[in-house]
Amino acid sequence: MAANAGVTLPAGSYESVDPLTGLLGSSLNGTWTLQICDMWALDNGFLCGFSLDFDPSLFPGLTEFTPVYGNACDSTWWTGPNITSTSGNCDQICVTPPGVGNFNYVYHATDNFGCTYDTTVTVTIIPGPTVDAGAVKPSAHRAMCS
Repeated sequence: MAANAGVTLPAGSYESVDPLTGLLGSSLNGTWTLQICDMWALDNGFLCGFSLDFDPSLFPGLTEFTPVYGNACDSTWWTGPNITSTSGNCDQICVTPPGVGNFNYVYHATDNFGCTYDTTVTVTIIPGPTVDAGAVKPSAHRAMCS
């Protein structure tokens, strides 16, 4: 008698009931749906795993690049309210917020491939302290000047 005693399928590779030749020439891009039909009534229909292996020649060659940013304001810049000045290479700004509140400033960059990136910096201006020294009391002592 087999080690699995006829209760489970032996481990191994199994093939489709229908030929997969209909997939020849199909694009690898897009959504793929795997449909599995459990045709063996004696089990619980549990799938432990599956895989699809594609011929490596189907994949295009890997393209690598390192983005380059200019050292002037032609490829990096800031946007936001009340920017009063910008450094020569646009990596620093001075701002004069009009009062209390949150102010968003966005740093933009475009690399040599035309890809754009940005990040937002929020500056929070809080109310200044309120100083209260109490009421002014007249002094009984007078300063003496000679």
